[in-house]
Amino acid sequence: MKPAFILTFIIAILFPLAPSANVENQVRAAFLRSGDLWILIDGQEKKVTDSGKVFAKPQWSKDGNWLVYQVEAPSEFNNGENQSEVWIYNIKTDEKKKIFYNGYSPKWAPHKNVIAYNDRGILDISDLKRFYNIATGVSDFTWLPDSSGFLLSSSGTLRPDGWSSASLFIKKVGDNYEDIILFGGVEPFFTLPREIGTTDKNNIIAIYAEQLTYSPSGKWISFVVSPTASWSMDSVIWFALLTRKGKTSKY
Repeated sequence: MKPAFILTFIIAILFPLAPSANVENQVRAAFLRSGDLWILIDGQEKKVTDSGKVFAKPQWSKDGNWLVYQVEAPSEFNNGENQSEVWIYNIKTDEKKKIFYNGYSPKWAPHKNVIAYNDRGILDISDLKRFYNIATGVSDFTWLPDSSGFLLSSSGTLRPDGWSSASLFIKKVGDNYEDIILFGGVEPFFTLPREIGTTDKNNIIAIYAEQLTYSPSGKWISFVVSPTASWSMDSVIWFALLTRKGKTSKY
C-alpha cells in the first residue's frame, strides 16, 4: 500500500466575525501520514496508530467524536492474503476498537453513531457494540438522507442472453436491527438500461452502479456506471436520477 496523505476537516465557526486565530483553534482534522492515522485538534497533531497500514479516507461521525478508518492486515483465515479491518477511534477517550475483520466502504449514518459497511456483498450495520446483517447481493450502498435505510446497488449478471444491467433498491431499516429480514424486504427503485452512453460509439454495458451520492437537497442521486469492477476512467459514465418522494421521475 503506497503512502498517502488524505485530509478531512470539521470546522465549527461559533461567531461569524470571530478572529482568525480563534477559528484556527476550532479546526479538527484527521489525515493519513506514512500509513498511519493522525488528528489535528486545537493546533496540536497527535498520532493515533502505529501500524503503517491505515488506508482510505478516515470519516468523522456526525457528532465529531468518532473516526472510522480501515487497516490492511494479514488475513485471519486465508494464508498469504490480506484483509481490510474496520476500526473506530474516539477522540475524547482515546479508545480504539475493531468493528469488523474484513469490511469495505464504511459509512456513518447521517444522524446517529452507526456504521454500515460492505462485507463481500453483504451489507452490515454496527452500533459500535455488535454487527448485524442487513442485505445481500450489494455491490455498493449509501445511507438514505434521514438515516432510515439504504439505497442499494446490485450489479448485473451474465445470463444466456448476455449481461443484465445494474439495479437500485431501497431498504428501510428500523432501530431494532435484530428484526431485519436479510433476504428481501427491499423496494425496487430503478433498473438501468442494458447499455447507456452519449452516442452509439460511446455506449457501455451498465453492469455496475457505484459511488452512490445524494445531493444536499435529497432530490438528486449521482453515481458512476461502469462495465467492469476494475474500470478505467475512459470507460465510465456519470449518471444522475431526479427523485420525488422516493420515486424516480426522470434521469
